[in-house]
Amino acid sequence: MNKLAIVGSGTTRDNAPFNDDSFDIWVFNEAPMYDWCKRYTASFQLHKEEIYAGNNVKQPEYWKWLQKETKPVFMNKQDSRVPGCEVYPLQDALDLGGFKFFGMTISYALALGILKGYKQIEVWGVELSATEYQYGMDTWSFWVGFAKGKLGNNFVLHSGEKLFDAPLYGLEGGVDFESNYFTNRITYLDNGWKSADKLLKNYKKLFEKYISNNEFEKTINLFVDFEKAALQAGEYAGALSEAEKWQDKPVSRNEFETAAAVAQRDGDNKRSVMLHNGGMVEYVLMAWKQTSDKNAAKQLMDFLDRHLVLAYDTGAYHGAFIENQSYIMKYDDLVRANGGKIKEISDLTKAILYAN
Repeated sequence: MNKLAIVGSGTTRDNAPFNDDSFDIWVFNEAPMYDWCKRYTASFQLHKEEIYAGNNVKQPEYWKWLQKETKPVFMNKQDSRVPGCEVYPLQDALDLGGFKFFGMTISYALALGILKGYKQIEVWGVELSATEYQYGMDTWSFWVGFAKGKLGNNFVLHSGEKLFDAPLYGLEGGVDFESNYFTNRITYLDNGWKSADKLLKNYKKLFEKYISNNEFEKTINLFVDFEKAALQAGEYAGALSEAEKWQDKPVSRNEFETAAAVAQRDGDNKRSVMLHNGGMVEYVLMAWKQTSDKNAAKQLMDFLDRHLVLAYDTGAYHGAFIENQSYIMKYDDLVRANGGKIKEISDLTKAILYAN
C-alpha cells in the first residue's frame, strides 16, 4: 500500500477510511481495544515501560492485550514480551527533520509515515483541543509543514485544520473579526455537536443493553468511553453557546477574558462534583457485579444518568473556556499582524480566577 491514514481519538476518527483497504491505518496506545477502531494495521506505544505495563485506567487489560499483539507496535525500545514490537527508528526521524523536535506521538507517526515512503498521508481525529497537547503543538505544526512540503496535496488534514488558519501579517491586522467568523464557527461547532451527541446516545443505549443483560465487564469497560463522549458533547455545546452569544455584537478582548475565566472557575467546581459521582458509579458497579441485584442495576442506571449530566456540563464549561481562549488568541493575532502589542491579563480576570 502507498496510502496511510493516521487516526487519533478525536471527533473525526469515525470518518477515517476503515472500510477502504487501500489505506494502512495507524492508531495510538489503547485505541485498538475500542469499538470505534474498526480496523488498524499498526499502533504506537512510545511511553516508558512503567506506563504501558503498569496500571491503565482507560483499559485495565491493555498490558495483557499488548503481550498478545502480533500487529506492529512501534515502541521506543525492544520489548520481547510484545510480539509485535518494532523499535521506532528515532535517529532516522531526527535526521529526516534535522531538529530534535518531537513533542507528541502524532509527530513521531507523521515522520515515520514519510520515512516509510507513503505517497499519500491523511490525518483524522487529531483536533488537539485538550490542554495536555499544548506542549507538543509547535512540533506538530513543524511536521505538518514538513509533510506538506514533501507530499503537497497528497497530505490531507481532516481534523485540526483551524490550527493552521492565522491572520496574514500586514494584510489582516486590526481588532475586528471578519463578518462571517462567528457564523462559520457556529456551523462547524453545530456539526461537531450533532456528531458527538449521536455518539453519546449510542453509548447510552449500549449501557442500557449491557446492564439489562448483566454483562458486567462490558459495562465496566464502557464507562470511560461513556464519560469521554459526554465530556466531548458538552464541550461542543459549550463552545457553540459562546459563538452564538458573541455573533451579533462588537466584543472587546476583556469580555472574552472574563467569559473564559468564569468558565474555567465554574468548570473546576463542576469537575470536582463529577469526579465524586464517578467514584459512586464505580462503587455501585462493583456492588451490581457481585450481587446481580435488579435494585443495584436500577441504582447504577440512576447514577449513570446523573454522571452523564455532570460530565456534559463539565465539558460545556471547558468548551466555553477553550472557545473564548481561541477568540483571545485570534484577537491577539490580529493585533500582532497590525504591528500592535497584546495586553496582559486584566485585574477583573485575575479576581475571578483567584477568588475563593
